[in-house]
Amino acid sequence: MKSAIALLPLVLLLGCSEERIVTADGDASAPVASNDAIPVSFAAGDTATLAVPEMSCAMMCFPKVKETLEGIEGVTVVELVPQKEDGIIDDRRVTVKFDAEASSDKAIAALESAGFPDSKFE
Repeated sequence: MKSAIALLPLVLLLGCSEERIVTADGDASAPVASNDAIPVSFAAGDTATLAVPEMSCAMMCFPKVKETLEGIEGVTVVELVPQKEDGIIDDRRVTVKFDAEASSDKAIAALESAGFPDSKFE
């Protein structure tokens, strides 16, 4: 726990930087650009996992992702998937629960506008 507290200032300074690294090597494991993804519709009661590769810190990034997604009509709850250590994001995915019809492209576009490009539903 002490190590997590000691690293917090560094994570806050570096973890949410605006620098973006984009790879275009055609690797199948690389995130799909939002304009290449096939839109999916979700219904009330659905739960989906969303990869957010640019979400790098629990203190600033995750709350922004949560607020952005929960601001979309039809999204009721956004939770960070379980992490290995509290306060450190090692799995950059969230679980999204829906209480009404919602579209994946709205969620992806909202995240892109909030500074989280290359997000995609799994």
